[in-house]
Amino acid sequence: MPKIYRYKTEGKNYSTMRISEITPDGFVIQMNDYEVNKMKGVYKIDKEENYSDATYLYTQSEIETLYNDGVIYDISR
Repeated sequence: MPKIYRYKTEGKNYSTMRISEITPDGFVIQMNDYEVNKMKGVYKIDKEENYSDATYLYTQSEIETLYNDGVIYDISR
Protein backbone atom coordinates (compact mmCIF):
# COMPACT_ATOMS: atom_id res chain seq x y z
CA MET A 1 0.00 0.00 0.00
CA PRO A 2 1.52 3.33 -1.03
CA LYS A 3 2.11 6.19 1.37
CA ILE A 4 -0.57 8.88 0.96
CA TYR A 5 -0.02 12.54 1.79
CA ARG A 6 -3.05 14.71 2.49
CA TYR A 7 -2.40 18.35 1.67
CA LYS A 8 -3.93 21.79 1.35
CA THR A 9 -4.01 23.07 -2.23
CA GLU A 10 -3.12 26.59 -3.34
CA GLY A 11 -6.85 27.19 -3.86
CA LYS A 12 -7.50 26.43 -0.15
CA ASN A 13 -9.06 23.05 -0.92
CA TYR A 14 -7.78 19.62 0.09
CA SER A 15 -6.45 16.69 -1.88
CA THR A 16 -4.01 13.78 -1.80
CA MET A 17 -0.79 12.72 -3.42
CA ARG A 18 0.87 9.35 -3.17
CA ILE A 19 4.35 7.97 -3.48
CA SER A 20 4.54 5.64 -6.45
CA GLU A 21 8.29 5.02 -6.23
CA ILE A 22 11.27 5.82 -4.02
CA THR A 23 14.47 6.69 -5.87
CA PRO A 24 17.97 7.68 -4.71
CA ASP A 25 17.03 11.29 -5.55
CA GLY A 26 13.70 11.37 -3.71
CA PHE A 27 10.10 10.34 -4.20
CA VAL A 28 8.09 9.88 -7.39
CA ILE A 29 4.68 11.37 -6.62
CA GLN A 30 1.30 11.00 -8.33
CA MET A 31 -1.24 13.75 -7.70
CA ASN A 32 -4.95 13.20 -7.18
CA ASP A 33 -6.97 14.86 -9.96
CA TYR A 34 -9.71 15.92 -7.52
CA GLU A 35 -10.06 18.31 -4.60
CA VAL A 36 -12.64 18.74 -1.85
CA ASN A 37 -13.46 21.86 0.14
CA LYS A 38 -13.40 20.22 3.58
CA MET A 39 -10.48 18.42 5.17
CA LYS A 40 -12.67 15.62 6.48
CA GLY A 41 -13.95 14.80 2.95
CA VAL A 42 -10.56 13.85 1.52
CA TYR A 43 -11.14 10.14 2.08
CA LYS A 44 -13.92 10.27 -0.53
CA ILE A 45 -11.52 11.13 -3.36
CA ASP A 46 -8.65 8.82 -2.33
CA LYS A 47 -9.39 6.23 -5.02
CA GLU A 48 -7.05 4.52 -7.47
CA GLU A 49 -8.82 5.92 -10.53
CA ASN A 50 -8.43 9.52 -9.30
CA TYR A 51 -4.64 9.59 -9.48
CA SER A 52 -2.97 11.08 -12.53
CA ASP A 53 -0.57 9.06 -14.66
CA ALA A 54 1.78 12.06 -14.61
CA THR A 55 4.52 11.85 -12.00
CA TYR A 56 6.68 14.42 -10.23
CA LEU A 57 9.97 14.02 -8.40
CA TYR A 58 10.14 15.52 -4.92
CA THR A 59 13.26 15.43 -2.78
CA GLN A 60 13.14 14.42 0.88
CA SER A 61 13.86 18.06 1.73
CA GLU A 62 10.93 19.33 -0.35
CA ILE A 63 8.51 16.92 1.34
CA GLU A 64 9.82 17.91 4.78
CA THR A 65 9.36 21.61 3.94
CA LEU A 66 5.78 21.04 2.77
CA TYR A 67 5.07 19.17 6.02
CA ASN A 68 6.78 21.74 8.25
CA ASP A 69 4.91 24.58 6.49
CA GLY A 70 1.58 22.83 7.12
CA VAL A 71 0.82 22.19 3.44
CA ILE A 72 0.99 18.45 4.03
CA TYR A 73 -1.17 17.94 7.10
CA ASP A 74 -1.46 14.15 7.31
CA ILE A 75 0.47 11.08 6.20
CA SER A 76 -1.17 7.66 5.82
CA ARG A 77 1.07 4.63 5.64
